[in-house]
Amino acid sequence: MKPGVAHIVQDLEDCGLIGKSIIVGVSGGRDSMLLLHYLRTLPLRLHVAHVNYGLRKEAGYDENLVRRYCDEYGIPISVCPVQSFQKHGMSVQERARAIRYEFFEQLRQSQDATAVAVAHHEEDQLETILFQFLRGGGLASMRGMRRFANGLWRPMLHMTRENIDEQIFQFQIPYCDDATNFEDNYARNRLRHRVVPELNAVVPQWRQAVLQRAVVVQEIESFLESNQVATDAWLTSMADGSHRLDMAKLLAMPLPKYSLWRWTESIGLPTTAVDTLIQLWNSRTGSVVDFKEWRFLKEREYLRVVTTTESPMEHQIISFQDLPCEVGDWYLERTRYDAVADQLGADAIAMRLDAIVWPLEIRPPQSTDEIQPFGMQGHKRIVRLLIEKKIEQTDKRQARVWAYGSTIYWLEGMVVSELCRAGAGDDVVLIRKKERQLKP
Repeated sequence: MKPGVAHIVQDLEDCGLIGKSIIVGVSGGRDSMLLLHYLRTLPLRLHVAHVNYGLRKEAGYDENLVRRYCDEYGIPISVCPVQSFQKHGMSVQERARAIRYEFFEQLRQSQDATAVAVAHHEEDQLETILFQFLRGGGLASMRGMRRFANGLWRPMLHMTRENIDEQIFQFQIPYCDDATNFEDNYARNRLRHRVVPELNAVVPQWRQAVLQRAVVVQEIESFLESNQVATDAWLTSMADGSHRLDMAKLLAMPLPKYSLWRWTESIGLPTTAVDTLIQLWNSRTGSVVDFKEWRFLKEREYLRVVTTTESPMEHQIISFQDLPCEVGDWYLERTRYDAVADQLGADAIAMRLDAIVWPLEIRPPQSTDEIQPFGMQGHKRIVRLLIEKKIEQTDKRQARVWAYGSTIYWLEGMVVSELCRAGAGDDVVLIRKKERQLKP
């Protein structure tokens, strides 16, 4: 059997991948081209995925090399040309990684493939562990990358860079080098070129020691995963895509930080998020913490989690400190009721300031939402109000409530809650259509 293939064949058996459909991420570099060379000789149905970021002048050459190889061996290929490289607050490498794995997963689903194979090797594993550990990671930082997890297969983790170079030469496999890998512009490159050589000189045995501990930590994690409290005991996922974390219940359970970390990791949060969220839970009601595309809000009985990547009117959070501000078609400001009382109507409302608990959440209505309409004693379901007002089904999907938790202050553009009735002398939040200018 060819050197390097034995571990991969064992993986095929252990992971139940024999004869399965596999997406192979291929950049055109040595690692991924060797991986493709191995996999095309095994009982698998392959589909190559290549991303052309367009960031280097050699990008077209990389793509052509991969295409020619696939054509030669009859392997189907899909290429993702990146038209826009907006980073959204990420580093270039972070954004490239996000684009790459989103493309891989979309292709995996469209091809009904079992897994995505990528060419991470031993040096990648060591660098990942070092990087995460030096950034302050705990147990998770010593685990490293798993060989097979969440549909991602890394069959070359047993191979060193020297092994890869030897076999590229032995099998005369075409490849292209990314010149940026030899520069020190990126943090991981500086770690590779500066820190690792010093470690090799000072502690020659560090590589094996780290890899052995990674295996032990993975065993510990497997044990903890089988004994941790199920997330449904403290985590509720809502129909609108938000989540509620019952932190009091979680913190009273065994392994609370570990359980919280496992969930935060699954939605892409850093290892430091756990301590930050516990601090948020111990802070005052209305406090907010943002992590990239997620926003966490401290409410009385739980932490509420919403995504910040949706369209502004799909789900938005307004804190008192944001005033004055715009929300979709509306403009919000603080004023006195007496200054605007004679100008209020359907496109300008005033809510008593001290009746509102902040932050305000603007979101689609849920089936259980109720409001106490202005001038009424009892409550009404929002869905019932929409029916009574003969709102068409297409318009119902555009309906929004302004709320704090389950307390609804306004069914946008339709019904104001009696809870925030304002009168003479009151401080109010004025909400008016942006095109309407009130008289001074």
